[in-house]
Amino acid sequence: MAYNNFSVQEVFKNKLLNVVCNNILEQLTLKYETEVPTSFCLTGTVAKIINGASATPVKVVPFITDDLKKFNFFGNEIAKYLGASAVKFSDRIQMTYKGIFLECWLTDDLGTINTVDTIQVQDSSDVPLNIN
Repeated sequence: MAYNNFSVQEVFKNKLLNVVCNNILEQLTLKYETEVPTSFCLTGTVAKIINGASATPVKVVPFITDDLKKFNFFGNEIAKYLGASAVKFSDRIQMTYKGIFLECWLTDDLGTINTVDTIQVQDSSDVPLNIN
């Protein structure tokens, strides 16, 4: 069964963005199965909004992980799967796909991951200050 939680929950007004996020989580889940919910999630402003903060415009959709394998998988396999361009730094990967800006951050400690309406998000108090 295909991962479709972003589309079902209508997380973003942009339907393509929901589909892209579905594809990212589906590819990660196919590769890493049960590990994904405990080591990969949304962060930044998106996570704060899903956790209950007031909605504000979002320019980039940031994910975060404490797992180097998933970090590299995002920058290599997911970028290839989407046909996206990706730039890799030591602590983050920035990806662009059809005008959508995505990031994946690597951290030593994720803190708490909340599940809100089937979507895994970093707890607002654990979102790093440098991630928007």
